[in-house]
Amino acid sequence: MKTPELVRLQERYEHLKLLRAGHEEMLSDAQKYVAPNKARFTGSMGLTSNREDDQSKPIYDSTPVWANQMFANGLSSYLIPKAARWAYLKLEGTPSAELKDDELIFLERLSDMVSHIYATPACQFYAASHEAFHDIGSFGNAVVYVNRDKPVINFKSCALADSFFDVNDEGVVDTMFYRKFLSTKALAQQFPDVVNTKGFDPYAANKKYELVFSVEPSNDPSARKGGRIGSQRPYKVSYWVPELDAILFQTGKSYFPFIVPRWMVIAGEVLGRGPAATCMSQIRVLNKMVKEILRSAEIANNPPLVAEDDSILLPITYGAGQVLFHEAGSPVPQPLTSGSQPNLTLEMISNYQGQITKSFFVDQIIREQKKERQSVTEIHDERGQMLQQLGPLLARQESEYLAPSIEHVIDFLQDKNHPLLQTAPESLAGRGLEVVYTSPAAHAQYAGAISNMSGFLQDITPLLQQDPTMAENLDTHNLFDNYARMRNIPRNVVKSKDEVTAARKQREQAESQQQQAAAMPQMAGAMKDIASARSTDPEGIGQLLNM
Repeated sequence: MKTPELVRLQERYEHLKLLRAGHEEMLSDAQKYVAPNKARFTGSMGLTSNREDDQSKPIYDSTPVWANQMFANGLSSYLIPKAARWAYLKLEGTPSAELKDDELIFLERLSDMVSHIYATPACQFYAASHEAFHDIGSFGNAVVYVNRDKPVINFKSCALADSFFDVNDEGVVDTMFYRKFLSTKALAQQFPDVVNTKGFDPYAANKKYELVFSVEPSNDPSARKGGRIGSQRPYKVSYWVPELDAILFQTGKSYFPFIVPRWMVIAGEVLGRGPAATCMSQIRVLNKMVKEILRSAEIANNPPLVAEDDSILLPITYGAGQVLFHEAGSPVPQPLTSGSQPNLTLEMISNYQGQITKSFFVDQIIREQKKERQSVTEIHDERGQMLQQLGPLLARQESEYLAPSIEHVIDFLQDKNHPLLQTAPESLAGRGLEVVYTSPAAHAQYAGAISNMSGFLQDITPLLQQDPTMAENLDTHNLFDNYARMRNIPRNVVKSKDEVTAARKQREQAESQQQQAAAMPQMAGAMKDIASARSTDPEGIGQLLNM
């Protein structure tokens, strides 16, 4: 007999499948034409996603596949370049200029630690992110699982075909039902007590069971964000097998282990829509056109023959270098031509390919090579303009993917009681952090501010030459600090304000000592002249100098 909890889970599971049912045809076509290597969508009510068949057979034009690869490569390069730190942490609501040196140094070290963790091989962040960007381009959604229970935090991309999720009233994904198919042996190894479940056959070696891993917000009144003990944990985790009508294991979790970035979400919908959805009609038409032109080429190269009845002598042989015999006086067999015009078709195919690549933003990701020579400044400006156009499109990836991933890493460091956190200044206790992105895409958004600052300095240069005292109106340290920050210069390269002040005082003292040392010979000569004058006229010069 089913328990009320099992009935609730099954009803919730079916509801999440229905939420995706309206997108099923679009997702299936995207998998077929754009991401043939991904898990197949077999319908929201299907029990399996076949990964064993060759799914590239229906593809006659690989433009969508290539465009999606370029899209994923561009997002990886412009959002999370592995060779450079693409984000740093700052205090929430407090400008960096108002922080003390020890606070800035700690935040700099914490940002470097986060970047280091991302770069470790065991973390797999960059590999999972690249796979997620593939899914975003193809399906408009991606699912990444975060495991914080290991010695090193781990990120793993999950198949969207096996993921069913929902959002809360704020539009944030907080519910996930993820299915995977385990063999009898694997299921028994992960959950040994399953052998006692009714309907489980431990000897069915080739059978696979659907295991559903569900994570939902806890309804317990004592549950709270950040809770880590018992019923205080904010999420409820369940492992259950629909075929066996059995819940194998339930527990709580202190964090939501899935990150679900989406590309574009229409109001009222849960699933996002990606670039492939924008041009899916062109993708279908292009695939059909290339298929037809291949058939036309085959017929043109190997056309059928037209001949009068009983005019050809048997046996009929057809092929290269073959000879056909026909009755004397009968018409010669002629090939049947279709009259197609492949040039027009090829032009239409080229137009459709261009539309598809633009839908995946390939024209903005890959700069078109111009024939005329360009200076480095012109190339840099063009690249900046391209990244500025991509900036608004990437904002959702920063809020739905990058920010949660950084939050997971910070929480992981806190869970492990990392020694770096023990060195945090007391002034930072209980204060929130926020993320500032410094990736190439984010850096391009500062181009306007950098241009304004450079123009301002150029404008006031003639005025400073006329009146040097105007420079006293400038806070040169903050000016230099802001300029370095906009240029994404590491903070350890720029001296702090206290270091600059101490160096300035030391330099002034050294200059003062040099001036005193330079004045000593003059003072000694003056004293010598005074002594000589007193010896010559002791009364007169003494009264005059009051000595």
